[in-house]
Amino acid sequence: MFDHRRDAVAVPLWPRRAPRPVFKRAAEFADRVALRDARGEYTYGGLLKSAAGLSAQVAGQLSGDQRRVLIVCPNDATHVIAQWACWISGQIAVPVNPQYPGYMEYYATDCDADLILTVPEHEAVVKDVAVKVGSKVHVITDADRKEALKPDDTCSTDESQKVSVEDVGHANSFYATSNALIIYTPGTSGSPKGVLLSFANLEARIQSLAQWWEMRSDDCFLHFMPLDHSQGLVDSLLCPLSLGAKCVLMKEFDPADVWVQMLAIEKSAVDCVNMLMATPSHYVRLIEKYDSSLSKSQRFVDYVRSSCSRRMRLMACSSPAVPNSMFYRWQDITGHQLLQSYSTAETGVVFSNPLHGVRTPDSTEKTRRKQEIWTTQQELKTFNREQTIKGTLIESRASSQKSSVPLSMPPGTAGLPLPAVFVQVVDETDGEVLAEGSHYGTAVMSGNRNKKPARPTFMNAGKASKVIGGGGGVDGVKDSSESAIGLLEVRGEAVFRQYWRKPKATRKEFTDSGWLKTGEIVQYRGVYSVLGQHQSDMVTTGGFRVSALQIELTLLDMPGVREAAVVALPDSTWGHKMGAMVVVKDGSGLTEKAVVDWAKGQLPEYAVPSAVRVVPDLPRNVVSGSVDKKEVVEAFAPKKANAQGEEERKQKQE
Repeated sequence: MFDHRRDAVAVPLWPRRAPRPVFKRAAEFADRVALRDARGEYTYGGLLKSAAGLSAQVAGQLSGDQRRVLIVCPNDATHVIAQWACWISGQIAVPVNPQYPGYMEYYATDCDADLILTVPEHEAVVKDVAVKVGSKVHVITDADRKEALKPDDTCSTDESQKVSVEDVGHANSFYATSNALIIYTPGTSGSPKGVLLSFANLEARIQSLAQWWEMRSDDCFLHFMPLDHSQGLVDSLLCPLSLGAKCVLMKEFDPADVWVQMLAIEKSAVDCVNMLMATPSHYVRLIEKYDSSLSKSQRFVDYVRSSCSRRMRLMACSSPAVPNSMFYRWQDITGHQLLQSYSTAETGVVFSNPLHGVRTPDSTEKTRRKQEIWTTQQELKTFNREQTIKGTLIESRASSQKSSVPLSMPPGTAGLPLPAVFVQVVDETDGEVLAEGSHYGTAVMSGNRNKKPARPTFMNAGKASKVIGGGGGVDGVKDSSESAIGLLEVRGEAVFRQYWRKPKATRKEFTDSGWLKTGEIVQYRGVYSVLGQHQSDMVTTGGFRVSALQIELTLLDMPGVREAAVVALPDSTWGHKMGAMVVVKDGSGLTEKAVVDWAKGQLPEYAVPSAVRVVPDLPRNVVSGSVDKKEVVEAFAPKKANAQGEEERKQKQE
């Protein structure tokens, strides 16, 4: 079978350490509090002892190593205990969100699960699935959980809790070559696929992100992300636990409770969170909660801003990109500029804005930001330039983020490659390499300087096009020899090995030289911007290439718009026309005509949505929570649109 590590052209790797599972490090922090959930605090030593005991029971029900074990546990300490138990016994953990039992049978069948670990509240559902797929079931008891609790009478772990790391798990050589996780994709373009991750993959992702964001052992992470996703499991949980940091686990996202945690209301200094990772939809709800409950008095407004500025060290936002209006609104509320990043289950975090430096234009540019929606229109002058044999190298300053010359990262940009990540931008039509990058810098190929895009595009319009920004126009886009637009390909130690038992699908995703084809169109112009999926988000209309994601960001900047999804609809004249489904804020009174009229002042004519529907909610994938654009397209189909319109009219009459 094709192995992109064995068969690929050698790439110089960044300095890294040998894979060491997180539980192997727990003994170093035995007395420290690792987790806090709704039922108590848990030390590293307590978690290790509880997981070691459970691992013996897991091993007793399985024959051999690297068997698949489904974990059906809530976002609390039981999930961590179950995961560590799997790894101590040498098995592959397969996390499943208990909120979606309908997918459990598919996952168990697809990965050929031998065992399902769960808790009493999900026992009945799990046993029904286990009967159908022939898996064993083990229920984690409350006694298992309590064994990991921090002792009440002392801050130090009881001697009976301490477990020597040599006494648990396999030899380090086992983990250096073994698999750790299967994380399933949402299945937006077919059946969900199991992304197989090795311990080496996890080590690269953990070390890379921890280095880039300068995570520390005294950090305290507020965690409410699903633990069956890479962002929630690796970025927000394994990263801090590998350093001896602390996580506050919330069973589910509650905006009011998140504000309580961030403002440290009735919390001691040691319990204050200082790190937050979330998605744009989470930040939307946090802003809405702030507007409805926390902004009634200037005194409390000042308290929120000063408290967040003083206590919080980092507020990060994963893809998709954050619209300008949200970015600046959050900064006004908390004093923090959201640190944006781009990641996938297959790659981990590929791009991120730097921890230090400026992630927004300065005050003189701020008034013009709506004229600079597209990153091709932004001049980033803070990067040193030096000639190389291959092209022009744009230094990322990754090795010294605290440079005296601040990096400028406009809102909506994904940032720069992380350590352990190598990227290249290739032409959509012939696969020619246009740019190559890593955290050391990006080289734009010399031959790309005079290369014309396959079709005119308002993201790289050239001198002949007119790009209209908010409230005004920008005549043409400056031609830059240090820019490239094309398909993103990624490789490095963080990239997954294969889809579980899907060799054809795996082979299809990699080039012959070992690069993972993400399918994303990106633009490099000093920093990287993700413009959307080649197949679904990049649309040709009237001979112009349009990014649906960039139109969504524009609509989200309209006052009164809460959510937006833009899709391509068939059109006999233009080839395609743009359709937009919009959710408006309560009391805004926005109409479909108002949305179209506003868009005309922000976008070129061919990019303005000609069909707009205002709806209560956007259709979403139940697993990932991402917008299901297939359903959005179907909603614009004549028959379905008429039926929905009739239903809405009936509801209004009632």
